Formats: sequence, structure tokens, C-alpha cells
Amino acid sequence: MRFLIGAAEAFVQGGAFYLSFWYEYHELATRAAIFFSTSTLAGAFNGLLSYGISKNLDGVNGWRAWKWIFLIEGILPIGFSFVVLAFLPTSPSEVRYGFSEAEKDELIKRSKRSHNSSEARIQPKKILELLLSIHFWLFTILYCTSLFTISSLSSFLPALIRGFGYSSVGAQLFTVIVYGCACLGILLFSRIADKTNARGLTVALSTIGGIVGYAMLIGLENRDARFAATCIIAFCMFPKVVLVISWAAMNFVGYTRRGAALALFNMCAQAFSIAGNQLYNDPPYYKKGNAASLGMSVAVVLISLVLRWHLGQLNSKKKEVQASAESSDSRQQSLEDVGDLHPDFFYTT
Repeated sequence: MRFLIGAAEAFVQGGAFYLSFWYEYHELATRAAIFFSTSTLAGAFNGLLSYGISKNLDGVNGWRAWKWIFLIEGILPIGFSFVVLAFLPTSPSEVRYGFSEAEKDELIKRSKRSHNSSEARIQPKKILELLLSIHFWLFTILYCTSLFTISSLSSFLPALIRGFGYSSVGAQLFTVIVYGCACLGILLFSRIADKTNARGLTVALSTIGGIVGYAMLIGLENRDARFAATCIIAFCMFPKVVLVISWAAMNFVGYTRRGAALALFNMCAQAFSIAGNQLYNDPPYYKKGNAASLGMSVAVVLISLVLRWHLGQLNSKKKEVQASAESSDSRQQSLEDVGDLHPDFFYTT
């Protein structure tokens, strides 16, 4: 069952890459927010479902409540994965139904404006070029530190709330409020990022709010104040994962570079999040884990600003050599071949 659930949900990790085929850069954060905010809605629904199952199904047919939760929540993604497999087109050029010919043509034009090519294929040498770029590693570290806090909060949210003095069943209900705050935060900050196009600053802004929340959570002992701090953390911290992954998708051009970058981000970040979860081992206050998340959040602010500055420097260098012979030669090649090093491509900061 665990394997089947993992296989059915694997598509989520490639969601930003898939969306980058369909939406232009100025739309991407908002569309990614709508996509990824469903995970917070699922978290809220999970709290309600867990509450209902714990109240009504615990002990039925000799099964404890957690087994019923696992079975019911596992069937849903496994079943829906077949719907996705059957109806979701691979790219705009492969849409088979649901759109007129004019709409299909517009979809393809929009995809090309985001530097996508329907003929593109994986080129191993592009992966090596990717690994040699500084901004790839800055994005990787930024995503790792961002996911550290989110995965820990998601994994330990019911335990954190129980530590405030609520019952186990009551804690499940209170997670609904926290995930509701997370959903609103994702939609708000992603909209701000698309409207202002200040990606790095938006990441820093949302994270600073989360830092305040963690400081409250560590320093306060009042139950209601700590719950409010948890809501602030969810509102400010969940958005940064969507902001970072959509920001990265805009700054790696080419099927191989973008696909490999987003895949490697996720691989590294998932390993990082596993390590982070090991720090939440001192209930009921979990001060060690919360302090680590606070430190990682400070790192997110610093790295996002450094990355914004670095990308700005790369843009300045491109502007300085616009009329050079080297730039003229590069213009003879496609963006798919040259990638984000193309002289006519400028990084989004």
C-alpha cells in the first residue's frame, strides 16, 4: 500500500515542471500556488477525516483508527492516478480533446513564449553544464532550507498541537485551522510575486514572517499564543516552497536544464527534510526542532537575497556584451541549445 501511494503521488513532485509548459513566467507562481495549495486543503481535510475516523471507526472489524485512515486516504490518490494517466496531456502540442484548434494553437504559442520546444529531448551534457552553474547550487540550497521547515511542520503538526495541551482528537481538528492559514498564505504571496516580479524579495518577506512565528513558538508558553504562532508560521512558511520552485523554473531554460534542475532540487531537499524530522524528539515543546527551523529560516532570507543579487549580476554582464561577436554567435543558436546562457535571456530576480 505504501509503495502504491508513493507511486500515485509521485506526479506532485514534477508539478512545477509540468506547469512551466503551459503558463508564461508572469503567471507561473499563481498557477503553481493553486496546484500546491491543494496539499494544504488535503491537510485540512485529513484533520477532519482523522477526527471522524477516530470517533467512529476505531476498533471496527478489529482495526485501529490509524489503519482505517491509511486505507481510506490511500485509495483516493491511487484511484485518481488512473484518471490523471488517462486524461492529462503530456504537453500543449499533444492536447487531444477539450480545446478548439484555435485554442490549441494559442496554447502552443504561450508555451513557446516560455522558451519551451515540443521537439526537445533529454541531453546528458546539459546536466553537466547545469551542475557547473553557481545559481543552480544557490537554488538547491535555498530549496533544501525552505523544505526543511515545511516538512517538519507537516510531519509533527498534530504532535505540536498536542504539546499545547489539547487532546489527540482535538489536535486533529485544530490542524484544519493551521492548514487553512497555509492555503491563504500560498495564494497571497504567490500572487504578490507574480504582480511585482520581485521573486527573491517575496521569498525573504514571507520567511521573515515565519521567523517571527518561530520566535514566538520558542519563547512563549501560553497555549493560545503558541497556537497563534503556529498559524503565523503556516501562513508565512508554506508559500516559500511554491515561490522558490516557481522562481527556479523561470531561470533554467531548456527541457533538460529545467527538468534536471527541478528533479535534483527535490532529491536533495527530500533528503534534507528527513534529517530535519529527526530533530523533533523533545516533546512537548520541541524547542530543538523549532530552533533548527528558525535557523534554517534565517538562512532562507540570506540565500534568497544573495541569489537575487547574483542573478542581477549575471544580467548586468549579459547587457555589457550584447553587441559582442560572441553574443552574435550565440544568437544563431536556439534557446533550447544554449539554455539560460543565451544573450537574449535575462534571469528573473
